[in-house]
Amino acid sequence: MTTPEQPSSPMEDEQAMLIQQNWAAERREKLLAEGDAFRRDYSSNVLGGAVVSSLFFNGLEANRPTA
Repeated sequence: MTTPEQPSSPMEDEQAMLIQQNWAAERREKLLAEGDAFRRDYSSNVLGGAVVSSLFFNGLEANRPTA
């Protein structure tokens, strides 16, 4: 035989809401930090790739044989 659920007290409801809000805030901070790290890595890789390819193609132009 199952027992009916006890209605929660306002204090329990408030505690549950605070726990949920705290978890959501921590999750949001973690995701923002991960996003910042990704953007930093991505932008440095793109910039680094642009510099390397620029140097490479400029080197090809400089070494092109002239007729």
